Amino acid sequence: MTTDAKGRYDIQSDKALKTVFITAPSGYVPTSRDGLRPDFWAYLTLPADQEEIHDFSLTSQDQSDYTVIFPADLHLTNDPRRQDLRRFQEYTLPLVNQIVGDAKGPVYSFLLGDFTHDIYWYQMDFDEADGLRFLQDVGYPTYIYNVTGNHDHDGAITGEDTD
Repeated sequence: MTTDAKGRYDIQSDKALKTVFITAPSGYVPTSRDGLRPDFWAYLTLPADQEEIHDFSLTSQDQSDYTVIFPADLHLTNDPRRQDLRRFQEYTLPLVNQIVGDAKGPVYSFLLGDFTHDIYWYQMDFDEADGLRFLQDVGYPTYIYNVTGNHDHDGAITGEDTD
């Protein structure tokens, strides 16, 4: 699929996977509505026979020198016994801020799964949305590209189309 001169495109699909996404070309990054997650995908919510419009915006960025951070298994829970949010602020965030401060170009974070922990979503009333708000509140300094881990699934959701 190729965009036209104005960046428009049309995809014929049965919407079986219920998402649409773009791949940003080198030198560009997607914009972000929340300051942390790049907007490069969208849910498809209408039936397959109905047209949907999803716009993606890209910003030019010099990527001749960049840094990638690969945090994994953050397991943010807000459990007072684990003190994970305090430890993140005291140990992890200063390290990330130092890496960003020392970098010569843009810095991206690719979270390699288990951002939060599914067991604590209900026990501590702290889910992925709460984890995102926490990172926004503490000023996490890079975009986060999230790879789903085994603790990022809600076991309370079942059904034919559920992993």
